[in-house]
Amino acid sequence: MHPRTRLYSERGTGQPLHEALSDRELEVMSLIASGKTVSQIAELLSLSDKTISTYRARILEKMHMKTNAELTYYTIQNKLVSQPTLRPLQRTPPAR
Repeated sequence: MHPRTRLYSERGTGQPLHEALSDRELEVMSLIASGKTVSQIAELLSLSDKTISTYRARILEKMHMKTNAELTYYTIQNKLVSQPTLRPLQRTPPAR
């Protein structure tokens, strides 16, 4: 686990970091972790791109993280988003 990907609050409360998030922030975090872009999330939730970007910035701050990859790792580790179904890689035959 990356050192910045903490699972629990630094304040010693023993509470998972995501419990500091509002319901909407948790929803946005889960959508980010599922691979959706800011624009896709904005359209899905009928909000502006700017609003989703603000939610993302607040989530990252509250979670003590810097990237979507860290958020994604955290959400998978804490089972806040289901892992995608993995399919075997299909090799494409070379063009002749």
